[in-house]
Formats: sequence, C-alpha cells, structure tokens
Amino acid sequence: MILYLFKALEVILKIPTVIGCKKCRGMLQIYIHSSADSSDEDHIRSMLAKYEVDKIHFSRRITKQLCCSGDSLFGGQGTLGGFVLKHKSTFVSVRDQALVPVAVQAASIDTLVALVSRHVVQTNQTLLVDGMQQPIGHIAQIRSDEEIDIWPVDVDDACRAMCDTAFRTEHCVRMRVTQLRKKENIQELRGAPVHIWGAQSKPGLGTLYGFDLRDRNGLNVIVRDRTHEAPFAQEGDSGAMVCYYDARNGGMLYAIAMVGKIMRESDGSEQEYIAQIVDDALQKLAIWNECEYEFVG
Repeated sequence: MILYLFKALEVILKIPTVIGCKKCRGMLQIYIHSSADSSDEDHIRSMLAKYEVDKIHFSRRITKQLCCSGDSLFGGQGTLGGFVLKHKSTFVSVRDQALVPVAVQAASIDTLVALVSRHVVQTNQTLLVDGMQQPIGHIAQIRSDEEIDIWPVDVDDACRAMCDTAFRTEHCVRMRVTQLRKKENIQELRGAPVHIWGAQSKPGLGTLYGFDLRDRNGLNVIVRDRTHEAPFAQEGDSGAMVCYYDARNGGMLYAIAMVGKIMRESDGSEQEYIAQIVDDALQKLAIWNECEYEFVG
C-alpha cells in the first residue's frame, strides 16, 4: 500500500494545478490551486484510483511566490545569497539658543537588502528572481571595489513581504535563526562540512579547507568537494551562501561566505571553490557607503 502511495504521489505532483499533498487522519490531503476546476479533481481521482488510493480530500489554496536564499537569478546565471538590513541615519539641521546650526540625528531608515554576486548583476539594472512576476529591486551604483564580489541591492518596499529571509540546512530544514559567522571565528572551522543551496546545486556539499586566502581587498575561504558524486558548486551558483551547521547546544546554522569563483589546474584537476567572507565584505561596504549592515537570517 505504501509503495502504491509513493508511486501515486510521483504522478500527481507532476500536475500543474497540484501544490502539494500530505497524509492527514488516514486520508491523502491534496492542496490544489484555487483556479482549478472540477475536471482537475476528477482527473486526479481517476489517476489515484489506478493505485488503489480512494481516501482523498481536496483543499483549494491561493499561493504567493516568495523568494529566498538559494533562488535562481537571471535565468540561472546566479544565485540569491540572502538578506541584510541596511541602517542609514538621516540628519536634520536645527538651531540652538545661540542660533548656531547643529546637526541632529533623526530616526534611522531601515532597508531590506538582497546580497548577490557582483559579477552576476553588473550587466543588469533590476534584480529578477526566476519564477517571480516582477523584479524585487533595482540595482544602483554604490561605493565598492571590484575585488569585492558581494553586491547589496535595496529591495523595493512593495516587495519586502515577498522575501523569506530564512536559511536551510543541507537536509533542507528551514531554520528560524541563522547567525553570521564573524571573520575572526572562521579559522576554527577548518575541515568542517559546509553546504550551499544554489541555482544549480541543491544542495552542494563541501568541506572548508582554507580560511586565509587574501586578494587585493578581501578575505576568502577555500572549499573542496565533500564527495566524488557531485561538485560543491557549479556555474550559476555564484552568490550562494556557504553555511555551516553546528549541532552542539541545540543546533545553530551559520552563514560564512558567498561563492564567487571556481579554481582548478589547467588540466581541470584539483578543483576548489573561492568564497568571499561575508562579515569582512559587509564591514568594508558599510564604511564606504556610510551605513550599517545587519545580517538577517
């Protein structure tokens, strides 16, 4: 019976109007789009009958697309890394009793910002997440350096509610809280298992090999493939967040770096991956752009 059920699920989940399904109180509860008509339900019933599944309950739902870390960008050219809050204070000019102008800090303006790979967005003007109807932000020029391959893009206020800031473990468990690993605490993770969710790698499994690769204006980590079955990252995964799950003390997921480059020997051997440390990059970007970036996860 269980084998029949699994085969039945493989079939009906390919139907466009089916959102998903689950077992509930001895029945198969099937979520379908609210736009589906009665003929869609009849079609699903007839297909399930072939697998002797007849206890069915349909639930109609309206869905709203959300974007999150690991989503594909620009038709698979890159990956959405994650989100931070940008705090930028405004100043107003007032006069004291001696009629001398004084700068007074007003309320802080918080903006949700998407982190993407610089070399992916440089030829685009809007941030388009694959599968969404509209861009979630407009790519503006900021003070940066070409050696920093992390580019913060302000999310439009109208799209803020469409952004899911949570990260996932390599087993696809959605974490309520993810912390940004400070650059000075990364060296202790040498040899630790890390993973990404990217446009191509779902997930990509790797091992943190090096933590002190420096380029002209940033700190990077080096990651190697954890298994021979699949690479840690592929073309299209640029911008994916490298994460480490610490199972101690109840478990905590840490974001470490963003995938930037694949490095290999001229003959294609010794493949490694360079990822830029997010904490280091955000500190530099904050100074140059006179703001503060707060990691959100």
